[in-house]
Amino acid sequence: MSESDYQINLEKYHQPLNENEIERLKESRKIPLFFYIFLLIFLGSFIWFGFYIDHIIARIFSILIDLIFFSAFSYSILKRRITINKDLRSNQKVVYKGPITSKREDSFGYNSSYYFTILQTEFDASFDKWQQIRVGQTVEIHFAPKSKFIFTLTHLD
Repeated sequence: MSESDYQINLEKYHQPLNENEIERLKESRKIPLFFYIFLLIFLGSFIWFGFYIDHIIARIFSILIDLIFFSAFSYSILKRRITINKDLRSNQKVVYKGPITSKREDSFGYNSSYYFTILQTEFDASFDKWQQIRVGQTVEIHFAPKSKFIFTLTHLD
């Protein structure tokens, strides 16, 4: 089936966030902060170690690599927090009712990420959720529009 066939059965509308969804968004904002603090301590120890390397080029290289990783991780956390804050300020969620148009798995060594798509909107999912759905299955999904944070995913057929 093509996307135009799926589009016939698609419903999309906005609703205000309820108290539980607001709390879940706020909690998801806090989770990366723990990792940020851990990374700060972890990378800080490597930077400190870099000062004890005798060769100046190795010292600079070590410190630069640590700062690049720290900056990249900080950027990803900051971007996620800003996106979630936009969802909280808008106080809106999107509800889709329609069929799943595709699903895929990305594997990187021992890690895998799972995705499914409803028309042009792609969502990441846990392995359990990803296994339970199939292409063409009609679902109702409640999610935050900017961060694509999924509140509920319900099978309708």
